[in-house]
Amino acid sequence: MGGIARSARQLGLRAIWALGPLLLALANPHFRHWLAQALGSACVIGGFFAAPLLTLVAWLGLMLPERVALHQASTTLFAVALIWVVLAVLSAHIQAHRRQDEQR
Repeated sequence: MGGIARSARQLGLRAIWALGPLLLALANPHFRHWLAQALGSACVIGGFFAAPLLTLVAWLGLMLPERVALHQASTTLFAVALIWVVLAVLSAHIQAHRRQDEQR
């Protein structure tokens, strides 16, 4: 039991050392604002560029025989593309609304 307890304690300390700087960074409101803007921009850019590419790859996968892995993954690719586009549109709308509020 001593070895398991020691391993658990070491894992807990490593988690604290790894998450500590992140928690300190998230305590800063400027960093949180920057992080939200960066993630929103990544979502918009990724959604509008990657979603059509995922859809195209999924369509190509549907043309392949059923035993091919890309054909089997095509439904998942379509779902990911759809979710990503919806998140991109919502994120773009939120960012535009925030900018309007900041200009007032």
